[in-house]
Amino acid sequence: MSIAAMTRDVIAVMVTVDRSPGQNYLNSTLKSLANSDLLTSERLHSLTVLDSDCLGWSERVVESLYFGSGRVLTTSQPRRTVAKLNVASALTIGAELRNEVSGGWILFLEDDIAVCSNFFDSVATWLDKHSREDRRVYSFGANYQEVKEAVENGLESWDYPIDSFYGTQCFAIRPCDAVTLADELETTSDGPGIYDLTMHTWAKKYYPNINHFLASAPSFVQHMGEASVIRKEGKMFTFPSWPGEEWSYLCVKEI
Repeated sequence: MSIAAMTRDVIAVMVTVDRSPGQNYLNSTLKSLANSDLLTSERLHSLTVLDSDCLGWSERVVESLYFGSGRVLTTSQPRRTVAKLNVASALTIGAELRNEVSGGWILFLEDDIAVCSNFFDSVATWLDKHSREDRRVYSFGANYQEVKEAVENGLESWDYPIDSFYGTQCFAIRPCDAVTLADELETTSDGPGIYDLTMHTWAKKYYPNINHFLASAPSFVQHMGEASVIRKEGKMFTFPSWPGEEWSYLCVKEI
C-alpha cells in the first residue's frame, strides 16, 4: 500500500453480523455506498467490514458485489457476541490502518444505513470546515428535531449534548481518540449493546471540560430497516433531517 494512499483523510470501518433468520441489511448498505462514492472518492482510504463471526458471511456478501478495487476489505474474528467489543475491534483496526500517519479520521459505520451522494467526500469536506479541538466526536446521523431546525435556519451543524448522545450509525473520530475509546469499550462494565452510552463515560473521562459532540446538519445517512441487533425490544429510529440519497454536501458547499 502506497504512502499516498495511506494519507487519504478517511479510513472507514463497519461492524456487521449475520442477523439470520432476521433480515440482513449489509448488501443494501454496501450498494448505497457504491452508488455514492465508495469506489471513486478521492478522500477515502478504505472501508473495512468487520464480521463478528469467523464464518466468512460478510466476505461472501462483499464478493457477490464485485467491487474489485481493493478498497473494500473484510475481516472476521473468533465469535464475539458482545456488540461493544466488535465496535472496539473496528476502531482498533481503523487506528492501526492509520498507523503513524498524522491527521485524518476514523469513520465508524453500522451495516444498516443509506447514505447521501458523494458520501465520503461530503464527510471529509464537512469535517474540513467544522472540526475543532473542543469537539471530539462528529455524528452524521442524529435523531433530533433540532438538527432539522438547524438546517431550516441555514446552519450546517448542531452542538450535540454528550449526555443526549445515542445512535452510532455513522460517526467520525480522530485516530488517537479511537484508541482510547476502544480501550474504554473493552474494559467498562456498561451493558453489552449500549456502546453509545459508554461514549458518554469515555468523553467525561478524557475530556471532562467538553460538554458537546457535533452533529452534521442535515444527517448524511439514514437508518434503514425495522430491527436492531443491539436493542431487540427497542423502537427503530430514523433521522428526520435526512435529505435523501441524491443530496450531496458538496453541492451545498458550491452554492
